[in-house]
Amino acid sequence: MEAALDEEIERRSEKARSMVGWSVRLGASSIVVMGILAWGIATRAPSSAPTAQVATPAAAERGGGMFYRPTHQMSYRSVRDGSFRLEASASSHPLHFVFRPDIGPNVLRADDARLSGVDISKLAYTEGVPELGSDLHAARATVPMLTFHEVTLFNVEVLVVDGYLAGPILGRDFLKRFDSFDLNREELTLRW
Repeated sequence: MEAALDEEIERRSEKARSMVGWSVRLGASSIVVMGILAWGIATRAPSSAPTAQVATPAAAERGGGMFYRPTHQMSYRSVRDGSFRLEASASSHPLHFVFRPDIGPNVLRADDARLSGVDISKLAYTEGVPELGSDLHAARATVPMLTFHEVTLFNVEVLVVDGYLAGPILGRDFLKRFDSFDLNREELTLRW
């Protein structure tokens, strides 16, 4: 009787070990399959730089793949003083930007910000703009939509100044919205 009981215990122990081994293999297989799926989804997703920031009809149609390469670009030639002039519109309001690589943030006058969809009555002008070398005070704001010819940028962070500014400025923060860019004395090329 004791031998039969020992045999039954051994048989059940063997079944339990077999089930544990099967469960471990099933769990490992599931992890591998989920990893392959996650990798497949990640490689088909667009680059993280322009996601929900740059929108064009062609970008919506463009599929992902193993490698992501920007497919669009626009170039701007420098003017006589060495600056770059970029024409844009925000809420149908034309903006005549000067791109200045020596300045970090994008900077708008209060009137331009208001016409671009920013509620300037809620702004607190508590920040300085040392790159402009003046006593200007600024407030952080977000322009809902800014269009440059064929590319539209959404939720563009800007500093709104409360004093005199000759015109709106695009700084280095503007460049971060694109996949890549080339900048030299004669030309600025933006790619997305």
